[in-house]
Amino acid sequence: MIQLSDIIEYIKEYVINVSHDVEDLVVKNISTLDSSLPECMGWIATYKKEKQKLAEQSNVKYLITDTEVLITPKLFNKVIIHVSNPRLVFILIAERFFHPNYYKPIDIQKSIGKNAQISPSATIMNASIGNNCIIHSNVVIYDGVEIGDDVIIHAGTVIGHSGLGCERDQYGSLHKFPHYSNVIIGSKVDIGPNCQITKGTLSPTTIGDGTKIDGLCSIGHNTVIGKNNWIASSVTIAGSVKVGHACIIYEQPHLKDSIRIGNNVIIGMGSLILQNIPDNQMWYGAPAKQIKQL
Repeated sequence: MIQLSDIIEYIKEYVINVSHDVEDLVVKNISTLDSSLPECMGWIATYKKEKQKLAEQSNVKYLITDTEVLITPKLFNKVIIHVSNPRLVFILIAERFFHPNYYKPIDIQKSIGKNAQISPSATIMNASIGNNCIIHSNVVIYDGVEIGDDVIIHAGTVIGHSGLGCERDQYGSLHKFPHYSNVIIGSKVDIGPNCQITKGTLSPTTIGDGTKIDGLCSIGHNTVIGKNNWIASSVTIAGSVKVGHACIIYEQPHLKDSIRIGNNVIIGMGSLILQNIPDNQMWYGAPAKQIKQL
């Protein structure tokens, strides 16, 4: 447990206002806004829409945000910490008080399922591998990764490493966003050669059952990919993207961070996806536009 007063003292040059007296208050975890963990701290980015609603609906007790979030009666049960740069402040708090050596939310027992075939050159750290999996040469699976049954991972793929979300401070130094979560891969998933799947920051990166991913794909932290998606080669999906079910993404598109892709969506090759796509649509182009309703 960390004294909230110690955290406030550490970030005092960024603090504009604190809604409550912080003496005798403790912080047990850093988390996403929907976390049910007790005494936890979260944050809201300055670019988020409906920040007031996000704050009022959040479960966290301690909330770092900018001054656009007003301290309404719905927030009286939370400690609101107004700062000049919420993302940077959250990173600084994580670096100082919740280093991975202290904060280890992922605690799984390394296990290899029945009939798994693993190349001698593959590196499996403290990860969970399901039944009937095939893991080819030079695959690296980091700590905390959870893989279901009947999964095939081809040569050279790396799963569960930290991503590179950064924020620059007023002195020009870069600070990496903390990556304390993991990767969860469902059953009957195929992952092609030389892919990279980054572990989540505070929530897992997830690949749903039955999804097939071709080679040279990059999937960013916190991204959630649904079931039975067909993802062709050289697709880049940035962080915190959500892809629905039964989609087809052809070769070489780039998907912007934090966008939402609906169910049964088709994205044409080489597209640049900069906005949300509803269910049952085909999009193509750079920037991409709707081509037709499916």
